[in-house]
Amino acid sequence: MPARVPTTRAQASTAYLGALVALLVLYAIELLFRIARLHNKFAPSGHTHDAAYLAAIIAVGILETIALFALANSVRSTGASIPWAIAAFAVMVSLSLLSPDTEVIGSPDAYAYVGYAKLPALRQAYAPPPYSFSGGFDVINKSWGNPIVPSDYGPLWLLYDRLTLHRTATMEQALLVMRAFNIVFLIALVAALRRLRMPNCVLVLVALNPMLWYYYVVEAHNDIGAILLVVIGMLVARKNAWLGAVVAGAAGLIKIPFALIASAAMGRRNVFLSLSQTAVIVALTIAGSSLFGGFHYLNSVIGTGQWMVFQGGDIAALGARREVYVVGLVAHACVALIAAGAFIASQSGSFIASAIYSFSGVAPTLYPHYLGWCIPYALRMPKVATPFFAALPAVSHWIVYPAGSFGVLADLYFVAIIAVFARHLWLTKSARRRELPVL
Repeated sequence: MPARVPTTRAQASTAYLGALVALLVLYAIELLFRIARLHNKFAPSGHTHDAAYLAAIIAVGILETIALFALANSVRSTGASIPWAIAAFAVMVSLSLLSPDTEVIGSPDAYAYVGYAKLPALRQAYAPPPYSFSGGFDVINKSWGNPIVPSDYGPLWLLYDRLTLHRTATMEQALLVMRAFNIVFLIALVAALRRLRMPNCVLVLVALNPMLWYYYVVEAHNDIGAILLVVIGMLVARKNAWLGAVVAGAAGLIKIPFALIASAAMGRRNVFLSLSQTAVIVALTIAGSSLFGGFHYLNSVIGTGQWMVFQGGDIAALGARREVYVVGLVAHACVALIAAGAFIASQSGSFIASAIYSFSGVAPTLYPHYLGWCIPYALRMPKVATPFFAALPAVSHWIVYPAGSFGVLADLYFVAIIAVFARHLWLTKSARRRELPVL
């Protein structure tokens, strides 16, 4: 019998290396597919969402998820080989930094980030004047008009954006700076998760997750900074609940929905402490946003949301009305908070299974990079965190292809959250507080 142990370990090590290699190859293939789409390799007629591309990109997402599950299982069996994990991380860095500009890959949001940093004054981002960007930066006007669309990001992010990008000389340099900083944030996120004593399999799934690399490094979306602040706040709160609330609450000054996300992530069974932390987070978001953003910031947030709803044809004539949009946004936020509160108050952790994805549904439309909003809440229950991170590539690809990130999908997603939440309420009442299985 003892002679079989080395063989088992060797097989597990082989599975670990095989999963790493498969993940890297699949991520490279995903990037190639996205580049090929631009050059109409899949759609000679000019249609980017043709059947061949949809089948290819969805298949890659599913295979990436399978590879992540295999990687997590092998880490549980043998532990993570640090040198191989670092090597795989370095390959991810290389693939992501060498990718073409973000419009080639998918999203022009990064061009708006650069545009806000290049405006003559910081606060002009909330009410941009007509401004023609020169040289290689003219792509900003081509993508976002003149004047460019107002920013719906918080004052803390605008300050960071200006400090890091204002003096960049070319668009290529600006994109490289954004991607490099987001890689640093991703490394810091993994380090924070390690301090939170998350399992090694979760650390590996975060460090090498194609969904996180693509949307937060290649496309350079700014959500990663807010996610990091909430997770650090959770870590700090273990020693100082109030300071932790301040750190997590700062995420609301990057994107307003993170005030809600931080409140749920910081929640405790002590109702008074939970409400006090929420009050600190909300007060910090409101005070900072009002002081540095003011009316123009609020108007920009609501206006952008209305535009997103209208673009999706989401009952456009009704959804474009400001009053209806605000009511809908509040309804989304309430469902997410109720689900989070039910988890915190329940005797078991079963509610997290229904609430875990709800935070990406707070937005008026559902973009794949919003799935990262769920990360702090997912960390409240490590057993759920592993399948959550492993499933991210497949889920994110399904959100965009073929359903599309706009319109009815977000509402169906929202209704599904309510339905699952109602089911949990019924099961909890029937079970009379007996331990429920995690879905």
